Amino acid sequence: MNLDKLTQLQQQYALTEKDFETILQIIIRTHTQGITLSKTPTVIILGAQPGAGKTELQKEAEYSLLKNAVICNADNFRDYHPLADEIKRKHPVYYPDITAKYSKRWNDELSRYCREHRLNYILETTFASGKQLSETIKEVKEKGYRAVIKLLAVAPRLSMLGTYLRYEKSIEETGMGRQVSRKAHDERFHAIPDTLGEIQWPKIYDELYLYARTAVLEQTSLVEGVSLVAHNPYNPLKVYEEELARPWPEKLKHYFSQQSYQVLKLMKKRNAPEKEINQFKKDMGIKEVQKQRQRKSPRRGRRM
Repeated sequence: MNLDKLTQLQQQYALTEKDFETILQIIIRTHTQGITLSKTPTVIILGAQPGAGKTELQKEAEYSLLKNAVICNADNFRDYHPLADEIKRKHPVYYPDITAKYSKRWNDELSRYCREHRLNYILETTFASGKQLSETIKEVKEKGYRAVIKLLAVAPRLSMLGTYLRYEKSIEETGMGRQVSRKAHDERFHAIPDTLGEIQWPKIYDELYLYARTAVLEQTSLVEGVSLVAHNPYNPLKVYEEELARPWPEKLKHYFSQQSYQVLKLMKKRNAPEKEINQFKKDMGIKEVQKQRQRKSPRRGRRM
């Protein structure tokens, strides 16, 4: 990424404070509609790296709060930028960084509104900063909230596949997409253990649930899901690392293969550059898998 170009684009697509505030009021009205005050307000903090499948985790969180909760997810607010479509179309690689400043502030302000009005809310994070997460938990506790954490333990190869799949599907459906670089993905993945370690000693949350990714057969297709691994474990970091090291079930292996094939199919359909396709194969370890299979295949002798 060219930093000089990024700076130039950030200036080009900058919003005035008036525009920011106008859009903020729209976001608050839209996303709090129908949500009622809670006598015992709860914030559920979702954690995982990009592409890990936090959407499924969000469904679990909404269900646990009887769908009476505001969804505070900065990614959902990127498209509120008045020129979001143009940015995605002309500068897809820079789109996350151009819109991050505003989407994060809108998300912070929406979260603050929820706390001031005692509304349940679900806060999606990547667990990128232990200090920031600790401050968030302490702040909500001071406001009389219960702080519940739902963390998803997902192997980086599987979550990286998720970022590719989301991007390619968006390109196919809308002609635009938001790319997540391997560097950004890995930085967030490697930050999770430190963040988890910082909030578990001393334990500053009320409850912690640890989930894993699953693949479930629905009719004739494998679809992603999540399953509960542990509730309030004594050492969450240890359980998280054990789950990452656990061998994949056969259905999850099949799901990975199917979705990898789907990404390649979509890339070829849009005539993606060979460089992009090769990078995807490298990230997924596809060549290595093929070589391993070749090495394992027994040599056939000549028939006499």
